[in-house]
Amino acid sequence: MGFSGISIITGETPLLSQTEQKMGLYARIIDFTEIAWTIDGQSASDLKKKLGSHYGFKGCIFGEYIQNFDTNTLSNEFDTCVNVINNLIVNKDEFTHRISKKYAAILLTLRLLNKCFNIGLDEKKIMKLALSCEEEQQRERNKSQLSYECIYEYFKNNEKKFDVFEGNKGTVKSFAVGNRDGIATYKNDKELHLYITISKVKEILKENNFFQLNSYKVKWKEKGYIMKIRLLGTGYGECKVKRLVKQHLSCSVSSKAVQLINFHPCRL
Repeated sequence: MGFSGISIITGETPLLSQTEQKMGLYARIIDFTEIAWTIDGQSASDLKKKLGSHYGFKGCIFGEYIQNFDTNTLSNEFDTCVNVINNLIVNKDEFTHRISKKYAAILLTLRLLNKCFNIGLDEKKIMKLALSCEEEQQRERNKSQLSYECIYEYFKNNEKKFDVFEGNKGTVKSFAVGNRDGIATYKNDKELHLYITISKVKEILKENNFFQLNSYKVKWKEKGYIMKIRLLGTGYGECKVKRLVKQHLSCSVSSKAVQLINFHPCRL
């Protein structure tokens, strides 16, 4: 079954909030922060008393019960639970195939507990509650996409702060009013190149609660969202934009201070 160990941890703050580099943790940790496990304070107190009185005893009984199953049987049951979880997770990403196994372990445990103690745990309700946390964590994992869209939204709402050009010849559409944030070129109706300083990108993201630019850029690069400026064409329009980047953004296009972000507005 491939388990290397399971830990259940309680604390004042979730582990996922304690690091900037979270992507590896997402495949290893299930965060149940948002779940209220009891109805009220009295229920919580009653639960603690019962757990304190019975801690360890039922575990031994459950352990002995599981030993009645051979490895192949448990493995097959686990695979069935993985399929169930995969069907329950509607929106999937690159971590789903790993995370689904964590939830499958919970589902298998619920089924075995019901068989062992005949306590009538409602596995559908419990898994629905547990997987609601997965939906939230998936949104968190998709921050690279949301941060990319955030830059585009900033541009659309603040286009007057950019020098804007159109077509391969770099025809002027408009010049920035006031402080200049960057330079934009509409290659056609479907593609937009945005030249913007890294410091401005960080500022925009920070204002929208995105703090892991280096992690986002890895994903942006994988998806073709950021481009190497040296690979651009050398036509009149491109050369004109490169000169303006140097003049207006006070740095060379080859400088690491400037980021070229490629957008396809029709896809956003």
